[in-house]
Amino acid sequence: MKRLFFLISIVSISLISCEKEIDIDLNEADQKIVIEGIVSNQEGRSFVRLTKSIPFDESNVYPSVSGASVVIEENINGVLTSFNLLEQSSGVYSNPDLTGQSGATYRLKVIAEGETYEASSTMPTEVAIADYFVEEFFADQFFPNVVFLDPADESNNYRFKLWINGEAVESIFLQDDTFSDGTINTSILGDGENDVSVGDTIDIELRAIDRATYDYFFALSQNVSEQTAAPANPITNVSNGALGYFSAEASNSVNFIVE
Repeated sequence: MKRLFFLISIVSISLISCEKEIDIDLNEADQKIVIEGIVSNQEGRSFVRLTKSIPFDESNVYPSVSGASVVIEENINGVLTSFNLLEQSSGVYSNPDLTGQSGATYRLKVIAEGETYEASSTMPTEVAIADYFVEEFFADQFFPNVVFLDPADESNNYRFKLWINGEAVESIFLQDDTFSDGTINTSILGDGENDVSVGDTIDIELRAIDRATYDYFFALSQNVSEQTAAPANPITNVSNGALGYFSAEASNSVNFIVE
């Protein structure tokens, strides 16, 4: 297996779990609204998904929430622009004109079933993928690696998404720069179950996220890894008792074939 160009770097082990992004199993019977909202710097990638939670001992079928009012306000240096998001499919709302910008603050307001929910997120600086390669870490197990330069003198948090032959890997890959500020980093996107082979097509997306989003997915990964009987709900940045998260994130991606 051919290894692509490798930069001298600090290797950071990603936090991993095997769980879908927003599949939250409640430790209580009452249904709550679950809000998954993303403002992306990539055109056509911003959306808000509304569903209802389910008790932890039921099957993972999450009812969608239709007929809601969903508005996202963009604040760029005091200049405000409002985007009304329309329901494009059951429980999924979007606006093709909404493409985020680094440094801008985005405020979400959802009115659904007589209740109002709000959240806010500021989009971090986009961080480019500098390099990528595939390396063997265990016997006959090869994992993709992604290399990037962390911006110096600022707090940065990352989430990575991985696709193998077009199929999304549901593990959660996270990293922050607590011990690697301003340095070249290498993140290993491996979970022991989704190794790659020669000829596989790999897509990697690096998402610069705010701390609230990082904390949400960190808590979600801990719930799954601990396999508790009644997992706690991850801390959310959405008001009024909602579950889920709202994230303004700057993405950078790469596609390659393993040789």
